[in-house]
Amino acid sequence: MLALAGGLGKLLLLAWLLAPSQGQANDAVRAGRAMFLGETALLARLATQQQALAATASRCINCHSAPGLRPATGTAPVPSASTSNSTRNGAGASPASYGPALNSAALLQPQARRGGPPSRYDAASLCRVLRDGVDPAGVMLNPAMPRYGVDDVQCRQLWTLLTSDL
Repeated sequence: MLALAGGLGKLLLLAWLLAPSQGQANDAVRAGRAMFLGETALLARLATQQQALAATASRCINCHSAPGLRPATGTAPVPSASTSNSTRNGAGASPASYGPALNSAALLQPQARRGGPPSRYDAASLCRVLRDGVDPAGVMLNPAMPRYGVDDVQCRQLWTLLTSDL
């Protein structure tokens, strides 16, 4: 029994040591916000093109809304999911955006997207959709959605931002 308790204690200590601190989470949210707003440029191209898009053309905020985020040059907050229009461009699309609203409810709740079966996002599937244009159900996104050359750290930072609902 003591051996089991000692092993469990070591496992809990290891989990605590490996868990991101609040400061690391805040850093990830800040980095994710900078990418989403286009303050940090992301390498991107259209699915049907090899040429890179201009940094201003590949900003997430150009097509998607997220809670509390403001366009870099705008003064009004981007509409939240509560103002979304589910008949335009799939569930969760905002009237002011081309693509769906991006927040924890839209990403984490199972939803039928683009005619596919209900699916939900996780960090890995967000990376796949950004890089390859394939959603969690295996459905290809519209070719107008840029394909991004993001690394695992950038994906995790965007995921942290989008699921933080700040």
